[in-house]
Amino acid sequence: MSEKDLAQLIEDMSNSLHTELHQVVDELRTEWRESADRIENAVGRNSKMVTAGTLAVGALNRSIARHDRAIKDLQARMRTLERQRRRKKE
Repeated sequence: MSEKDLAQLIEDMSNSLHTELHQVVDELRTEWRESADRIENAVGRNSKMVTAGTLAVGALNRSIARHDRAIKDLQARMRTLERQRRRKKE
């Protein structure tokens, strides 16, 4: 094998490796982008679920607070009626 043939072989191998390396890097970039897209979509879904859950819990808390106030009001009314009833008996 002549020096010229050896130089051509080295150059051909270098070009082939360079091309293969670029293909592998491009494939990895594509896979990373797809993975990042899937992660971004999952995070988006989870964020929406957390937001919806927060709104639902807030609504439940407000409803419970209204019911608690109504119960306290009814208890106060009952105490008043019981006091009035006891006074009438005396």
